[in-house]
Amino acid sequence: MLVERTVSRWLGERWVSKGERLSDFRSESAYVLLGEPGSGKSKAFEQEARIDESGVVVTARRFISRSIDAHPEWRRKTLFIDGLDEVRAKRRDPSEPLDELVRRLERLDRPSFRLSCRDEAWLGQSDKDELGSSGDGDDLCLLRLDPLTGQDAHRILAGMGARDPEGFLRKAVDRGLEAFLRNPLLLGILAKAQGSGLWPDGQLATFERACEELVGETNQEHLDARDGSPFANDDVVLAAGRLCALLLLTGVSGWSRRGPGADNCPAVSEAGEGQPLLKFALDSKLFVGSAETGRHPRHRRIAEFLAAKYLDHAIRGRQLPAMRVIALMQGTDGVVMPDLRGTAVWLAARIPDIRRPLIESDPVGVAFYGDPGRFNRDDTLLLLSSLERQLQHQWEWASSASLAALMAGPACDLLWNMLRSPNRSSARQCLVELLLRGLAATPLGGSRFRGAGSLSTARKASEILPAVVRDEGWFLSVRQQALAALVHLLGEEADGPSILIGLLREIDEGRLPEDDRGEWLGELLTYLYPRHIDAEHVWDWAVRLWGFDERTRDDLPASAVLGKEAKAFWTKHLVNGSAPEDVRALLHTLVARAEQLIPLLAQNDAESVVLRLLAK
Repeated sequence: MLVERTVSRWLGERWVSKGERLSDFRSESAYVLLGEPGSGKSKAFEQEARIDESGVVVTARRFISRSIDAHPEWRRKTLFIDGLDEVRAKRRDPSEPLDELVRRLERLDRPSFRLSCRDEAWLGQSDKDELGSSGDGDDLCLLRLDPLTGQDAHRILAGMGARDPEGFLRKAVDRGLEAFLRNPLLLGILAKAQGSGLWPDGQLATFERACEELVGETNQEHLDARDGSPFANDDVVLAAGRLCALLLLTGVSGWSRRGPGADNCPAVSEAGEGQPLLKFALDSKLFVGSAETGRHPRHRRIAEFLAAKYLDHAIRGRQLPAMRVIALMQGTDGVVMPDLRGTAVWLAARIPDIRRPLIESDPVGVAFYGDPGRFNRDDTLLLLSSLERQLQHQWEWASSASLAALMAGPACDLLWNMLRSPNRSSARQCLVELLLRGLAATPLGGSRFRGAGSLSTARKASEILPAVVRDEGWFLSVRQQALAALVHLLGEEADGPSILIGLLREIDEGRLPEDDRGEWLGELLTYLYPRHIDAEHVWDWAVRLWGFDERTRDDLPASAVLGKEAKAFWTKHLVNGSAPEDVRALLHTLVARAEQLIPLLAQNDAESVVLRLLAK
C-alpha cells in the first residue's frame, strides 16, 4: 500500500515543512531526496517514475559502475538515481561516488534527475554545490521525506489487511514503539512482529520477532527452490545472518540461488558449508529477488540486524573474540567503517561487553538507529557525553521517535542533572535541546516509560522545567522545548493546569518574555483551551499577541510570521477543540469585536479560522 508522501524543503539553513507533496516537485529539473533508513525513498521514486512518462529508476551503484553506451534507455530521460549512500558506504573517499555521478550526468548532456540518499550519508552544502554545478545554474532543490502521519500509517495497515488499524496504532504508542509508526519499513516489521498477538518491547525485540515471522511464512514463489526438510526458525535466521554478514563484509549485493548470477551476486555455494540450510534461508521472505538473477536482503537495515545477530551468536557461542570483531569493523582511524555502521549499532544494542568502544566510535548511529533505551546508566552517560562532543551541529534530521526511544532509558534522569547543572556551553545546550525534544515525544503510557516511573517523571518535570522556561541563560530554543516537554509530561496531572496557567499569566504580565512567533502561547493555549480558558476570553490573547492592549493603552509590536504551534492553535485547534456552545461564543465575541479582530487575523495569516468556525 503506497501513500503519497509529504516532504520538507531545506530553506534558510533549516528544514521547512509546508505540507508539500513529492508530486509538487515534478517540474523541477533536479532534486535530492533525503530520508532515514526504510523511510520510503525507493518506493517514492518507483511511484514517481511510473507517473513520469520519461522516468527511469536506476540504482546509484548501477549508474556509476555500468557503461553509459550500453544503456541507451538513460538518454533523454528523467533519471531517478536511488541510493547514493550505499555506494558511499564502500568508498574510502565519500566524495568520489558523487564526482563520478556528476561526470556521467554531464556525459548524458545534463538530463533531469532525482537522487536519493540517507540523511547521515549526505555531506551538506558541498554535495549540494557539486550537484548544482551539473545543472542549468538553478539552485538545487533539497527535500526530505516527512515521517508517516497517523493517517498514513492507518492507510498502510488497512492495506496490509489489519483488522483494527486504529487499535494497533494506539497499542503501539502505549508500548513506546512510535518509531515503528513513522517509517514504512518499520511499520511493516512491527505488523509482522505483532502477528502472534504478543507485543515486543523495544526495537531489538521487534526486529527479532519480525524476522521470525518472515522466516515462518511460506513463500510460494520459492517453494520449488527449496532442498530438504524444513529447518528450525532459529537456525534459518542465523543462516540468513551469516549470508548478510558476508554480503556486508565483501560489498556484494546479493546471492545467486542458481548459477553464477548477475549484478554482483556470487553463487551461494561460495558462502561455505551447510548449503541446504543457507539455500533454505535464502528462499525465505528475509530476501527478495529471483533465484537466477540474485536474491537480496529485503532491506539493508534488516540485513544489518541479521548480520549482528549472527556475530553475536559467534561471539557468545563459538568463542569468537569480541574485540577482534570490532577491530575488523574499524578502519585505520579506529572508527567503524561506513558500510558496517548499521551492524555495529545493532551489536551495541545486543552485547553490553563491547558497547563502550562502539559508542565511542559512532555515538550518533548508536543513539539514533539502535536501541539505546535498553542501556544501563553508565553506558547511557558515555553515549550522551560522546554525543555532546559531536554536537557542533543541530541534529535536525533526528526523528522525534528515535529520540523518544533514547529517552526510554536512564537518559531521562541524566537530563534532569544537566538542567540543574551550571554548565551552559553551546554543546551542552544543543544536547539538552535534543533530549527535551525526545522527552516531549515520549509516550507516557508505554510499558518501558512506566518502568522508569511516569509519576515521578511528571513530578520532576513540574519542579525543574518551569525554571528552565524562565531562565534566559538557556537558549530560546531550549526554553521552548522545555515548555513543549512540560505541557506533554503534565498530561492529566492534577496540578498541571495551575502550573501552565501560571506561565501564561507571566507572559501576560511581561515577566516571561514571549518569542515573537507566538509559539509559547500556542503551546499553552492548545493545552488549556477549552477546559481551563473559556471561549469568550480566547480572543483577548489574539489582541495581546498582535494588536492593541486596551489595559495599558499601548500599541504592541506586530508579530513575525506565526510559528507552527501558534498557527496550529489559531487555525485548527480553536475550531476542532470547540464544542457547539464554544463555537457560538467565539462567533458572538468575534462579531462584537469584528472591527478590531478581523484585521488582526488577516494581517497575521489566520483569517481562515473565521470561515472554519462558520462551517462548524
